[in-house]
Amino acid sequence: MSDTRTDLTLFDVEFQAMGTRCTISLYADSSDNARSQCEVVIADVARLENKYSRYLSDSFLSEINAVAEVVAHSRSMKKPPPYWTTPSRAL
Repeated sequence: MSDTRTDLTLFDVEFQAMGTRCTISLYADSSDNARSQCEVVIADVARLENKYSRYLSDSFLSEINAVAEVVAHSRSMKKPPPYWTTPSRAL
């Protein structure tokens, strides 16, 4: 027995992430259901953005870049780095 539904409509759910507009396209029976189905994906994209965005000064990637900048500057000055830190969050 197969359930063939023909009452589904294509919806585009838009959101912002990583400095750009993103769109998820999916079939659903209502706009509210489409949005609710996308919430898990949007939340995961936000989690990744918080970790890897170069646009957020407190992201994990920004911490890595800050350490690299200190090391690069210290090497250009021919002195050892004044301190060495590792990012506070693990991947």
